[in-house]
Amino acid sequence: MHLKKKLSEYMEMLDKAMYTFNYSYEKCKEIGIKEKYSYEELDKFESLSSRFARICYILTQKILKNIFLLLREDAKTFIDRINLAEKLEIIPGAEQLKIIRDLRNEITHEYCMDDITEIFKNVLEYSEALLETVEKVKIYVSDKKMILEIKE
Repeated sequence: MHLKKKLSEYMEMLDKAMYTFNYSYEKCKEIGIKEKYSYEELDKFESLSSRFARICYILTQKILKNIFLLLREDAKTFIDRINLAEKLEIIPGAEQLKIIRDLRNEITHEYCMDDITEIFKNVLEYSEALLETVEKVKIYVSDKKMILEIKE
């Protein structure tokens, strides 16, 4: 029962994180990609990047791991998990999620100010893919409630 409760908690955590992510995403789409940003614009992109990384972490390190434990699937590594997730149609594409995870790693590690515009551009570009992936995972969990025994 512990795993089922955890998955439910992670899904709730994801929903809360998505609320602020969507807000930041809309603001940054309005700003667009530039060579120079005002301090206010930098703050908005920093928020979006941080929220992008948080969503990716919850999705890949919490939810997918938990789903596979509940399904009793042996997917120990990230690559194993995303390949199996693609095969089981939990996510739209393994390669897309790999790129999103690599971008998350770039965000969470130190980077020079020269790279910041490129990171913002990539976050903006892959935000739609992240949203699509989250939606597909939510549908999968919802459709499999009986199997995963998730309580509303």
